[in-house]
Amino acid sequence: MITNDLSRKAIASVCSYESLYRYTRWILREIESRNVSIDCYFYDCLSDVDKSRVYAGRRASLLQTTDKWRQGFQIEDPSGIPQGKGYHLPNIRLCACAIRKAVLDFFEGDKERIRCACVDLDRLLLFSLLTGREIAKYASDHDCYVLSSDYDFVVFPIKGLVDLNSCMQSIHRKAHSLELISNLRIYASFHLSEERMTYLALLQGNDFVNGLPNANIEETIHRIATLDGNLFEDYCRCFPRVEREELRRRFALVMKKYDVHSYPSFPLSCLTDSSHNTAVLEACGVTEGTASSTPHPQSPSRSCSPPTAPSSPTR
Repeated sequence: MITNDLSRKAIASVCSYESLYRYTRWILREIESRNVSIDCYFYDCLSDVDKSRVYAGRRASLLQTTDKWRQGFQIEDPSGIPQGKGYHLPNIRLCACAIRKAVLDFFEGDKERIRCACVDLDRLLLFSLLTGREIAKYASDHDCYVLSSDYDFVVFPIKGLVDLNSCMQSIHRKAHSLELISNLRIYASFHLSEERMTYLALLQGNDFVNGLPNANIEETIHRIATLDGNLFEDYCRCFPRVEREELRRRFALVMKKYDVHSYPSFPLSCLTDSSHNTAVLEACGVTEGTASSTPHPQSPSRSCSPPTAPSSPTR
């Protein structure tokens, strides 16, 4: 009984917003001390509607885990808990606020270095994961790595990925360096182009569509690297029982979701997910090249230029 009570109070003491704030600041300082410059931070705000299947599965798992924690650590009498410490699990939204406050203080109050996910026309306003295309576009524009645990950034045509889980392990081991995953080295090692790397994600499965059942990634890489012919036709041969139009939809969707070249840079990404969608830009009174508003007869011209931001995003 004494052990159980002490364990509950210890959890309640650790799971405070102050502790989360301090831990976040410590992690950011440790990363910076290893010659990694964190110049832009993206936090989840909007989600991609095409990932609804993935979100549903993750949310169900999260709810089950939360229920188990609440049952295990709920304390009926909070009198022994230090003031300001919650005796239930912390509210997830307040946890997010504590982390964002820590990041903002790490950036010395520079709000231009924090992005709030911008708008993708395929998104819904849900409390879910951020679409990767916005981050990948930033990384492509600034020629920098992405610090994340999402390996979708290995598929995007960007410089590469710093795996967040590996990064945390290195910090706790007190290692003096961090591992980098170079996308160009992956392309060269497996003889893949940007397009064929995306096709690999299509065949293996991703957040948007299911891949080949029981696919062996080594065999798939070798087949794609030596493939002579049209990728879409090969995709049709892989799924002979699926209607061609449905395969065309899946193929186009995945190719689009991992394409950063046609995706507009912030702040134009707030208006459309395609730089070719000039009708939306014209309707909003901005030009594609300069991202500055065109003059209206009844209102003065206003600048829509993207804010100046340094060059290494994290998520």
